[in-house]
Amino acid sequence: MAEPTELSDHNMVNVLLSFDPGVLEDAQATYLDESNFRSLDFNRADFSELNKVFNATDWKELRDSGTFEEFPAKFTKKLLSVCLANVPKKRPTSGKPKLYNSLRRRKTKLKIRLSAATCAGDAVRINKNCARLVRSQADARFPSLKF
Repeated sequence: MAEPTELSDHNMVNVLLSFDPGVLEDAQATYLDESNFRSLDFNRADFSELNKVFNATDWKELRDSGTFEEFPAKFTKKLLSVCLANVPKKRPTSGKPKLYNSLRRRKTKLKIRLSAATCAGDAVRINKNCARLVRSQADARFPSLKF
């Protein structure tokens, strides 16, 4: 617990961490498949419900149920079990914004090329860029089709 020191007006606190750097878990495919805090979406969590569950938990009994060295792991396991039961999981990303943004950039670039070809009066470049623009718009509407 807290001990006064001669060097400062603050108390000295000893902390024991229960982390063994020699034991590393195998990496899993994705964080959405994991049962840990990273897989939970706390932005959509019901914090009033979490507070009710945390207030109803007997933390002293949890602390006294094992040794001092076991407590951090038990505490973390209890928090995780409560959060897994009351916090929704993260949703996998759809990937659509990335696709649509790349198509939007391609369309803008083609419009610039088309306007440059129109100003120069180059019919071959105008036809080629018009065809590309139509293809990019078709890609945006039907991304699975390849022309």
